[in-house]
Amino acid sequence: MKGSGATCACFVTALSRSRAEVRLGIVGCGRAATSLHVPALRRVPGVTIVALSDNDEHRLQHLAAQCKAAVAFPDYRDLLADDRVDLVAVCVPAMLHTEVAAAALRAEKHVFIEKPLAMTQGDCDRLVHDARLGELSGVRSVVGFNLRSHRLVQQAKAIIQSGRLGEIEMLRTLWTADWSGMSRPPWHHMRSQGGGALLEIGTHQADLWRYLLESEVETVQALSRSAVFDDQTVVFLARMTSGALVSAGVSQRSVSQNTIEVYGERGSLRLSCYHSDSLEVSTTGGSRSAVWRRVGPLIDRAARLPAALRAARQGGDFQGSYAREWKRIVGALATGRPMPASVQDGREAFRIVEAALKSSQEGRIVALSSPPGQGTIASVMP
Repeated sequence: MKGSGATCACFVTALSRSRAEVRLGIVGCGRAATSLHVPALRRVPGVTIVALSDNDEHRLQHLAAQCKAAVAFPDYRDLLADDRVDLVAVCVPAMLHTEVAAAALRAEKHVFIEKPLAMTQGDCDRLVHDARLGELSGVRSVVGFNLRSHRLVQQAKAIIQSGRLGEIEMLRTLWTADWSGMSRPPWHHMRSQGGGALLEIGTHQADLWRYLLESEVETVQALSRSAVFDDQTVVFLARMTSGALVSAGVSQRSVSQNTIEVYGERGSLRLSCYHSDSLEVSTTGGSRSAVWRRVGPLIDRAARLPAALRAARQGGDFQGSYAREWKRIVGALATGRPMPASVQDGREAFRIVEAALKSSQEGRIVALSSPPGQGTIASVMP
């Protein structure tokens, strides 16, 4: 379940392919690139955007105006043929991920693939296979799960691993989005093209379960509401192989919230990915006095306040998670360390989402221990 890394056999090859300055080409100039990745990359030393591609001329030129050193290509295949490009960021809609990512791997470029990895289990398997072949010649791949690089999420993971909370009983995540007053491309409303809250943000939640608990999903159950567009709101829950019970709520028709709560036998923690000072840790009774149980969390929070203020001054931890993610990617290319999230991680997150959609359609618990299905997301219609 760990992130992928170069094997000893290809470590030297991977280093020889890397340069002091990583030269990045971005395919897809929509919101993900324009509002999330490009602003983050300005804070990352060691990487330069040298090429952009989009079949929409307006989007392409708009982003090119912000990236003065980048050459604009209407056809992504011309970008892949450019020898200046070391790493390709695949930021196109999910229905095009497999086509573009597979072509980039064939062109022997390092590849960053936004989530969800693909739209069918078969395409996920293909990309896992292609990524493994690429690693044999030093080509690295990574999936865009930025919350793995969120400062507070990493602190939460460290607390869980330390055993401070004891055996984990329950994990609860929530991500709701406010799109009011913002234009959305038509594909955002259609599950068959990668839209809907489950595919768009539920994929992050599924990955967080695995990342935080270092455990796999055993069974999934879900309910979906699609009154205005596909999967506008979804609630799904699962049992992990560790025995912990987990749940998530996702919606693209509400106020913006992004919270994580973890409950263990000896304590709990909660945080908001949108608020830098939000991490709170509580412990159960034991030998500590009632006063200490009230004061202890305040002392912990005060100790973390300087770091929270620094994060807030830099735009907040959520935006900062993209910069931290890219710094880890550049570092992995330079040293051979594991990437933040492997293509296999992307495949497993998709399996969970696919099972949730199947559960919503059939009104039953779906086990992931059985062989994954090969159907398309479009065929799962709650």
